[in-house]
Formats: sequence, C-alpha cells, structure tokens
Amino acid sequence: MISRKRHRFIGFPSSLKIRWSMALVAAIFAGSSIASQLSERVIKFDNSRGTETLEFREHLRQRQCVATVEPDFFTVAPGETAEVRMDVRDSQSSGCLGEPKHVLWDVASPEQAGRPIVYKVLFSVEPKMDGDGRVRIASTKLSRPGTPYAATCGDHACLDEWVPQSGNDNTVFLYPRN
Repeated sequence: MISRKRHRFIGFPSSLKIRWSMALVAAIFAGSSIASQLSERVIKFDNSRGTETLEFREHLRQRQCVATVEPDFFTVAPGETAEVRMDVRDSQSSGCLGEPKHVLWDVASPEQAGRPIVYKVLFSVEPKMDGDGRVRIASTKLSRPGTPYAATCGDHACLDEWVPQSGNDNTVFLYPRN
C-alpha cells in the first residue's frame, strides 16, 4: 500500500498551494516575455592602431529606447579595444515598439599635448526604415588622430551610412586617417 502525504502550507489548504504554484509559473513566463522585449547590442571601439587615448561618456539625455548602456563611461588607450553592451527596448509597454533607438557618446582626448580631440559618436536603429529596419553609426567628421575612420554593423560598412540590420555586433575603428 502506498501512502500519500498531503502537502499543506501551515494553515493553508493544498488548493491554495496549487493556485500559488500556478501564479509563480505565470510570473516566470511573464518575466521571460519581458526579457524577450530587450535585445542586446554590442559595440566594440577598436583603438588597436590608434595614437590617442580617448574618453567616451554617454550623453544620457540623448538616449532613446535603450534600457542600459554598460559601461556609460570608459577610456580606450592606444593599442586597446573597449566593448559596450546595450539593452535595446522594443515593446508596446515601454512605448518603444517600432520606434527609433539612439545612444550618443561625447568623445574627448584627456591629454592636452596638441589640439584636443572632441567629437560625438551616435548609434542609431530605425526599425521602420525599409521594412526590416536600418542601423548606422554616425560621427563628427574630423581628419585627425583618434577619430573614427570606419564602422561595421553586422556585415555592412555603416559609418555615416544607413545599412540593413544584420546581427547585433558593431565595431567602430579609431586611428589616424592619412
């Protein structure tokens, strides 16, 4: 004979335990649907051939439909690369479903040896452009060491050019333009 033990929370009937378990499962699924509304994007700032140390500071007031940017302040020395991770919102509840997404960085050289470098880098996603959406990395145009000379967004060259979205990995190449 198999004996079954009745499960009870202290002072609560087992029917409440079943309802509580179902509520917990529903909360887990609701949480997973919220997570699916965030898309991680990565931008690598490649200064491996550069000659200037650069400080990147996110311009928080210009962020749109991006939940987090980590790190929001970083330094890239010559010969180094830095990686920034962004969680892009795309949900009805956030008001960002199908809306443009933007992150803007102010870039400067902390060394005052010559003329200091100061410019901006803008990462943009326009989901409604051309049906599948477009992405680009734009920058202030300067022909000086430490400024971007190229960028890739997925499989496409995207410095100052709108390109089809293809993948979540992006790279900005920094070094002197000759």
